[in-house]
Amino acid sequence: MKRVIDMKRILFIFLSLTALPLSTFAADFVENGIKYKVVSGNDVEVVANGYSGDVTIPGTVTHDDEQYNVVRIGSSAFKAAGVTSVTIDEGVTEIRPNAFEAAPSLEKVVLPQSMKVIGNQAFKQCMKLLEINIDDPIESIGTEAFMWCFALSINFVEPASLKSLGVKAFYLHNLHSITLNANIKDLPAECFAWNSNADITEIVIPEGIETIGELAFASQKITSLKLPSTLKKIGKASFQSLINLEELELPGSLTEVGEQSFTACGMRCIVANEGVESLALNAFQGCNRLENVSLPNSLKAIGERAFFACGYSQNDASGNTTYYGLRKIVIPEGVETIGENAFASNPGLDSVVVLPIVPPTAPDNAFDPSTYEKAQLVIHKTVFDDYANAECWKNFSYVCSQEELTGVEVLNANARCHFKGIFDLQGRCVNTPRNNIYIVDGKKVLVK
Repeated sequence: MKRVIDMKRILFIFLSLTALPLSTFAADFVENGIKYKVVSGNDVEVVANGYSGDVTIPGTVTHDDEQYNVVRIGSSAFKAAGVTSVTIDEGVTEIRPNAFEAAPSLEKVVLPQSMKVIGNQAFKQCMKLLEINIDDPIESIGTEAFMWCFALSINFVEPASLKSLGVKAFYLHNLHSITLNANIKDLPAECFAWNSNADITEIVIPEGIETIGELAFASQKITSLKLPSTLKKIGKASFQSLINLEELELPGSLTEVGEQSFTACGMRCIVANEGVESLALNAFQGCNRLENVSLPNSLKAIGERAFFACGYSQNDASGNTTYYGLRKIVIPEGVETIGENAFASNPGLDSVVVLPIVPPTAPDNAFDPSTYEKAQLVIHKTVFDDYANAECWKNFSYVCSQEELTGVEVLNANARCHFKGIFDLQGRCVNTPRNNIYIVDGKKVLVK
């Protein structure tokens, strides 16, 4: 059976198509050196065209007597291009992923008030980028958006409109300051990690923020850090290598101090408020200027290497040893477990006050052999026998039991001391006594 060709129908379709506006069929076009691509109706995006020098991107463009709205900068439009500055006019709302990635000469970008989205890796590796305005109504800054922008030295004030901040958004930066708000309750991993600018001395994490991701603020040169009472979780190594940090206060809302959270920081004082329940693996490892630690009774677990290497020693030319860092630790009454090497590699540690009535479970390597030999263990009088038979605690050579323990005083007039070696009058173990008064088997002995 032969098909009948309906010529009237074909003619109708042809006339209908020819009546459509040219924009329906518009291909890429170039105006004033900028190449555009139609994305929908009369909306266009800027696409790659070998750009260089100073570029201004208009909010609207006319081509063949047809006006188009420039709504976005397309993906990779300026990737590795030789532009030095870019000004984006009002109307453009989005910078697509990789739009300016690795533009080697880009120094300045001016964004319009209409800009809402900065895509993933949009300015990644723009290593000469010095200046860009990040203001309202920006709602999203993508993953690695400004990663490796080593020269970026703006004062970053988080826009009130910001709803999303990507992982490594400002990784390896040079920001002068960081001001945050609580619109984003969960700060992503490495969002402000590795800052080389010494001008930034303080970071305030505002009330409302609940989670800080891994390495979020690692390697800053700040001296002051304020954490909010709403904080619930600190990710792995979130604040590691804050070498100039002077002190640290942990809010009670933070039940767990995460793994390596403050490794290799410079603070001399740590205060953990009631509510903190555990210190994870390596929480404060390598904080070798640490002198004062105040832990709450709510603390139940001290993890492996939590205070590992929080002190060191130096010998002068005469062979005299000076100890720095952690010299005393008070273990609060709620602690139940202590992990391996929790207090190891602290050569100056000479006072360990343990408040729990039940000896915390701890391995023999929780402390160094030298700590067992020279440090005084202070416990409650009623539990002397329990500690004398418990793993770890039975290793201490110098034990003082008192009727009352507060964690402040170390010895009082009613203290009962038990010695397993030779000690000086300060209670430190002496391996080679000479020309002085020492304590041997609980009695003062003059050694000539």
